[in-house]
Amino acid sequence: MPNLPQEPMTYKQNCQNPETEALIKCRIIRAIFNDKRKKTDISRQFQAGRNTIHNLEKAFLEKISLENQTKILQESLSREDMQILLLPLKKQSTAPKSNKRSASSEQEKLVLELFHDKKMSYGYKRLFKTIGRMKKGRVGRAKVKYAPLETLTKCQLRGIYKRNKLKSRKVRTCNRQQKSLYDYTAIACFEYLHYDTKEITDQKALPPEIYKQFKLTPELPVREWNIIDVKSRTRFIAYSHGLSSEFGLHFLLFTVMYLRSNNLTNPNIKMTIGMDNGIEFCRGSKKKEAEWNSYLDLLNAEVYSYEPHFDVRKNLIERSHKSDDEELFIPRAHKMKTEAGFMKEAAQYSYYWNSQRGHSGKDMNDMTPLEKLKASGVTAPQKILNFPLFLLEKHMGLIRKVTDIIRLQKSLNDFNNPSQKQIADLKNQFKFCESAQNVLTQYLIYGKIMKNILKEKILAVQTKDFSTIRTRKKSMPKNMGKIISVIGPRRAGKTSFLYAHIKELFTKGVSSEQICFINFEDERLSLKNTDLHLIIEAYQELFPDIKQ
Repeated sequence: MPNLPQEPMTYKQNCQNPETEALIKCRIIRAIFNDKRKKTDISRQFQAGRNTIHNLEKAFLEKISLENQTKILQESLSREDMQILLLPLKKQSTAPKSNKRSASSEQEKLVLELFHDKKMSYGYKRLFKTIGRMKKGRVGRAKVKYAPLETLTKCQLRGIYKRNKLKSRKVRTCNRQQKSLYDYTAIACFEYLHYDTKEITDQKALPPEIYKQFKLTPELPVREWNIIDVKSRTRFIAYSHGLSSEFGLHFLLFTVMYLRSNNLTNPNIKMTIGMDNGIEFCRGSKKKEAEWNSYLDLLNAEVYSYEPHFDVRKNLIERSHKSDDEELFIPRAHKMKTEAGFMKEAAQYSYYWNSQRGHSGKDMNDMTPLEKLKASGVTAPQKILNFPLFLLEKHMGLIRKVTDIIRLQKSLNDFNNPSQKQIADLKNQFKFCESAQNVLTQYLIYGKIMKNILKEKILAVQTKDFSTIRTRKKSMPKNMGKIISVIGPRRAGKTSFLYAHIKELFTKGVSSEQICFINFEDERLSLKNTDLHLIIEAYQELFPDIKQ
């Protein structure tokens, strides 16, 4: 039989395609047994080695039964039947099935459970870090269950991802844009903040010579405390030598009180501050978190702890730590030989961050925090940025003189009718100067008293008998969407005119809860223009279900 021309594709290329693998092997087998051709000619036609042809013949005789051999050699065999009958000859992977250095089956099973069942569907590097944190945080049954993962290496974890074809889950929006952590166009400045500490002596961030400088100079602080605003990227910074929850609580209280003082921020917008589970904060204790919130509630603020291991909301403040290394500690370390030199450089950097450095984050458009505060309509933004820089060990006494005002108010709220002994104990515990007492009176007790008087005035009008009020020919314009002023000399009937309007509203089915009338002739009311928000707060506390 004459030699046939070569096939367009080699035997190896055909075997790489599952659809053509069975066909090429069937043709070779029929050429051997039906056509009785030489193996040299067959190997030349199909571009395969003679040993490959010999091994295929041997496998055909050993692995396939006589009955199936007869069927395969028939020319009328369909392709589907051919695929099934030649399954024993299908090419097998030569990759090793196992390796003594790869992860065990138990470890692989636990990793797949974390990835699929526990919804930790992210990259192997991040999962490896998460497992590292789990080693410290797990207790009881969970610690026993995940104990095999303690010896899992990063290479083994990568092998598990490769074998099981695991890929991190990516969420895409309809327009293919990245989903933001916050709706930056809807939130207000200082509505959401993040609170974190940074270890300055970080070997992964600093060059060896700068690391040694901070490590071997006792007077240089090694901890940085940061509170950052989500909307404007404004930062409030302090430094310390050590970590303690006392520092964490009082620095936070001072910062919130600073923002609430002199109406620098809208008191009706609640501040929400996120923090991790470090020892300098609440350390994951819900009881301690509730205690912190009992103080912050007096300032219309609250804290929450991040979800362990996978909360990405803290990324906003974590990114600022890298900027600190690149723009402060590394380039300016030569100026930080003493405590005074350090604080001077830190103060200049704080001013640079808030007033001169443009930010490219979401909704920032390369604006500085100061420019963002002005663009957002915040009153006195420059005053906000005059926040003092603290060394907490040195200035904690001054900070506590301010923050103890809040702690005293919380203690007073806990005592409905405090006894003389309780009052004496509070006086010994909180030794304020006269100015601090004045701040306490103006800032907290004054607002509480004023709201109680306002509530009394609002309810008095709502329960008033308007049957004796005469109906006037003139009526008040309605639904104009504008402020209407009723002016006239004293005793001309302005109040009676408004009473007649209220009576008319009642006859049209308007409920008394929707009426808010206050007569400022009460000598107890000494409201300033900066205190008018107390009227809205008093009304909303009386009727929280009424939105407008």
